[in-house]
Amino acid sequence: MYRRFALAVVVSGLLVQFSPASAFAAQMEGKIAYITNKFKTFQLESKSGQVEIFNFGKDTGSLKPNDMVRVTYTRGKGAKGIVKATTVTKLYGDGGVSPEQFAQLRKAGAILIDVRNDRDVKSKGIMTGAKHIPLDQLESSLGSLSKSDKTIVYCNSGPIAAIGYTILKNNGFEDVSYLEARVYFKDGQLFLIK
Repeated sequence: MYRRFALAVVVSGLLVQFSPASAFAAQMEGKIAYITNKFKTFQLESKSGQVEIFNFGKDTGSLKPNDMVRVTYTRGKGAKGIVKATTVTKLYGDGGVSPEQFAQLRKAGAILIDVRNDRDVKSKGIMTGAKHIPLDQLESSLGSLSKSDKTIVYCNSGPIAAIGYTILKNNGFEDVSYLEARVYFKDGQLFLIK
């Protein structure tokens, strides 16, 4: 009886160890080099230089080149080429916040600073309650801002806001972050953040 039990434990352990889901599931972190929504694929380059092409099986949504992501993927035994991504999680850099975090901070009364240029604000609109300070004027406008306020910087898609965040951080603003997402306006009103 003991031998049968021991054998069953060993066999079940081997089945778990060599099942496709566990044996070939892995994770990779890196920067998205390119995306093709048509074919639902993207190329990821890790910090070590490893490059992999993933098929996400659905629209890649708000992901874009240069986004840092963590990918959980599976690869069939001996498979080469495109690999199936099961989950893709966007990684936010220092100071970056997701659309969900942004909504919570905004609801809690954070100060919003729009660092887009005048043309963008005039043609697209601005978030209700936001203060418009173009990026090239932000440093000279620091006196009009309070370093003690919870502050969020945003632009059209994140990179310019990240520069604004750095300017504020380097000038003693402790409770500051930036929206690392695309912002869409329609008829002068905020339409979507993703």
